[in-house]
Amino acid sequence: MAVAWVNNASGPAEIAGMVSRAVNAQATNKLSGDKGADTEAHLEQVQSDMSNASIRNVRKDADWWQIVRYPDGKQEARAFALWVVDKKDLGNQIAANIQNIIDNNKAMSAAERAIYADLISDIRQNGFLYNSSTSGLN
Repeated sequence: MAVAWVNNASGPAEIAGMVSRAVNAQATNKLSGDKGADTEAHLEQVQSDMSNASIRNVRKDADWWQIVRYPDGKQEARAFALWVVDKKDLGNQIAANIQNIIDNNKAMSAAERAIYADLISDIRQNGFLYNSSTSGLN
C-alpha cells in the first residue's frame, strides 16, 4: 500500500501546496495589522491560486521503502520518495505565479500589492526557502 502511494503520488502538486501555505503565511504575517474582510478574501484567493499553480521541472529522483520493527513485535512499512527541482527555477516559477495573481486581481489594495512585491523581490534575490516549522519563507 505504501509503495503504491509513493508510485502514484504527485510531487509537483505536493510542492505547490507547500509553496501556497508558505506564501500565505508570509503574506499573513506582513499584513497582520491591515487585515480586513477584503484582505482575508484576497489572501484566501492567493493561497488557492498558488496551490493550483503548475510547478514544472519537478522529477522523482528516488523512492524506497523500509520496514520498521517495534519492541512489541509489530512492524510497519514506510515508503519514501525524493522529489527534486532546481532551486533557482523553483524561485522563478513561484515569483512569476505570484506576479500573475497580482496582475489578475485588480481588487487588491496598494498595501497588499506592496507585500507581494516584497515577497517576489525576496524570492528572486534569495530563492525560495521553505521552513516546515512555520510554513513560511525564511
